Amino acid sequence: MTKIVSCGYMPDTAAERQAEETAILCRNFEVIVNNFDKILENERYFYCQIGSAFLSMPYIGPDGPIPLGVLVLLWQKGDLIKQCPRCGGSAYVLGAGGSPLSGTHGWWGICRTCGETKRRRGKGSFGAIWKPITEMLQQYHNESIIQKGKRPYFDWKDGLAGEATPDVIIKEKIQGVDIKTLVEELTQGE
Repeated sequence: MTKIVSCGYMPDTAAERQAEETAILCRNFEVIVNNFDKILENERYFYCQIGSAFLSMPYIGPDGPIPLGVLVLLWQKGDLIKQCPRCGGSAYVLGAGGSPLSGTHGWWGICRTCGETKRRRGKGSFGAIWKPITEMLQQYHNESIIQKGKRPYFDWKDGLAGEATPDVIIKEKIQGVDIKTLVEELTQGE
């Protein structure tokens, strides 16, 4: 019997650290909103990664962490702003998870009015959330570009043959600042 198992993305950030980062974000959300342009202009700010900002969906991808700059672009377009389940204000979605097969999903984010995190079991189509996120993640993919070196190969007569050369990093992955550093740098500039 064949068993198919597919798990969505889960961040490797500890729950305590995720809670700490989200608390910093909640306390300073207006600083973030007021500095959308600076976040989009600076690569270090754009690729700031918050542990609770991710997309998780089994079976298809891409899923994974969502950089702050991608969130800002999606918030500006209105794609990731939902109604707060408590006060009815604007909740800025940080992440979502669900199944594209069943449509069952949920989202989490920060309500700008309440100033706290919110979670909501999704209503409507999960595609309305994951499609814009995956398109942006593909557009703003952040990985090192590596030119692979030569590798030895197996020869029946000589065993391992051929030369080995090292990989060459053509472009390093952009290292984003953490949320605490981001808030400190943005508030110094005001």
